[in-house]
Amino acid sequence: KVTQEILYLSKQESNNTYGLQVMQKTETSWKQTGFIHDITADFPLAQEIAELLTLYQLYPIHVQDVIQDILYKKYFLEV
Repeated sequence: KVTQEILYLSKQESNNTYGLQVMQKTETSWKQTGFIHDITADFPLAQEIAELLTLYQLYPIHVQDVIQDILYKKYFLEV
């Protein structure tokens, strides 16, 4: 699940950033098992990452690596 956060750069300046709640389905509900802060300031990219992680149902140990790979491809390999 994508969550909006405020990153304070100074007392007068802040930016919106987006993080992810890592959720696990239990028999009766959903349980938050982790939170990854400040992934990107690009909301559509945060949504795309959340959808991919939901689709592939990764083990929690792999989530940060996959996010880093996506961000690297987006910001360093695209020209």
